[in-house]
Amino acid sequence: MLEVLLDSLLDFSKVLGISFVLFVLISFLEDKIFHIFSHHPRLSPLIGSGFGLIPQCGFSVIGADLYHQKIISFGAVLAVFFSCSDEALPILLCSPSKAWTVVPLLVCKFVFGCLLGYTVDLILPPTFQCEEEPSRNKHHYTGFGFKHFWEPFFHALKISLYFLIVSFLFGTVIYFVTEERLYSLMSSQEIFSPLWTCLIGLIPNCASSVVITELYLENAIPFGALFSGLCVNAGLGIFYLLRLKEERKKVFFFTLVLFGYSLVLGYAFMGIGLLWR
Repeated sequence: MLEVLLDSLLDFSKVLGISFVLFVLISFLEDKIFHIFSHHPRLSPLIGSGFGLIPQCGFSVIGADLYHQKIISFGAVLAVFFSCSDEALPILLCSPSKAWTVVPLLVCKFVFGCLLGYTVDLILPPTFQCEEEPSRNKHHYTGFGFKHFWEPFFHALKISLYFLIVSFLFGTVIYFVTEERLYSLMSSQEIFSPLWTCLIGLIPNCASSVVITELYLENAIPFGALFSGLCVNAGLGIFYLLRLKEERKKVFFFTLVLFGYSLVLGYAFMGIGLLWR
């Protein structure tokens, strides 16, 4: 249990640092950001899909926050969630026999993330879209230091504390389940592996992407199951929005979309893998 707490604290420090730096940058670039997304909304899913590829668990939360502030579209935040890979990329790169899978993984995540984002923005009813045009966060800043340091810091701290609590709770669940039991389940029922990895991927914790990746490295699951699990694994982004009452219906909706889309693609890649054997 001490290891779970230490891992959660480590993840907390990373999310806090990354979130703080990003929010400081946003505070300086907010005019350009609002200009880009208000005048070029079609770039939103493309940028979101590329943004999500950065292998850090805090970026899905940043994407969720930008969506909540009406800065990016519904399709864009889905593209961010889909393209997130969390801690999977560093682990794959450290494995000589599987490092090559990083390239197809990232390419497929980016391409299918863009496709998902643009499709959702195209066909989704207006009631599920951002109801207002992107607008500046209406805070009354008291000075340069508050706007560019303290406000970003407190915002990042609030997000990171929420991440710490949820990360510890779900890390505890994974600790008691153990990877050995997961390995036994996956290797004995390969046909259901994309479904199991999608369910594991819904766990909002960095450990879930680590478990899925290690199962792939141990040859317990095929690439299709790895892909589907990592595409569902949106870190804390979904749970960050769940705490907001006005966003909950939308969150349940796009969680189902994300889950179904990732599951279908996972089985598609499994089918392609069977043809190559």
